[in-house]
Amino acid sequence: MIKMFVSDLDGTLLNDEHVILPQNIEAIRIAKKKGYRFMVATGRSLNSVKSLLDSLHIQCPCILLNGALFVDENGDIKREIFLENHTVGNLLKKMEELDMVYHLYTREGVARKDLKRAILEYKESLRERYGKTEEEIDDIVSNSNFFETDVWIHDIDTFLNSSLFVYKMEAFSNNGENIKKLRSYAGSFSNINIVGDSDYHIEITHQDAHKGEMLSWVLSSMGLESNEVAVFGDNENDISMLKRNVNSYAMKNAKKHIQEVANYIAPTNNDAGVGRVMLEIIRNQISNKEKM
Repeated sequence: MIKMFVSDLDGTLLNDEHVILPQNIEAIRIAKKKGYRFMVATGRSLNSVKSLLDSLHIQCPCILLNGALFVDENGDIKREIFLENHTVGNLLKKMEELDMVYHLYTREGVARKDLKRAILEYKESLRERYGKTEEEIDDIVSNSNFFETDVWIHDIDTFLNSSLFVYKMEAFSNNGENIKKLRSYAGSFSNINIVGDSDYHIEITHQDAHKGEMLSWVLSSMGLESNEVAVFGDNENDISMLKRNVNSYAMKNAKKHIQEVANYIAPTNNDAGVGRVMLEIIRNQISNKEKM
């Protein structure tokens, strides 16, 4: 019997405009009212998720930063997994050598070096890769909290000599060859987990920091079995979560290799697929109870 629902955000619970559709919001509220648990599992940071959920009056525990951090419904940290300092140093120097845009998710917040360039590269990506108009690009950037910066990296050596607590590193480049070079270099490390199947960006966490592992830990701490949770995802960082749980749903908008690791396919993120499946599961379980 399903007792908890766990959903990725971007491309899954959120539509292509990065909005949670009313049908999904209603499904979450109905589920919680009927005693089901709901949890988010995302690559986003706490601040990014909190601002989104608070605006909708949704309070729930969250797996964050691809599984490097878990917080309860009050936002209190319950488990965190950091990259090793020497690994951060080596990877950061490689990113510098390749002249890449990057940001680091740390305990102190998001650390960046060149915000202006990051925004320019992001705009170029939206223009070239997704065919967005200039008006759409300006609207996306102005309404996004993606570029909020808490720590400025003015000098690499000074930053590396400070007390580092880095959850996740993320690098971007509109030069696909640089992404390949960084991926190849990062692949030589045995203590990291790499996600990102595009030639535009790459995400790096500790080898134990992925959604599947963190969700297993959370379920154990809650006294739940893996067959008592339904999980939803659409991207590479969801694979570990989809593989580990029998009630796994890949979104219809997910790439084929993501769909192949899940046991079920949910309607698209633009069709409120998560909410539709949640309500279907709830109705079926209520109906089965009544028949008993």
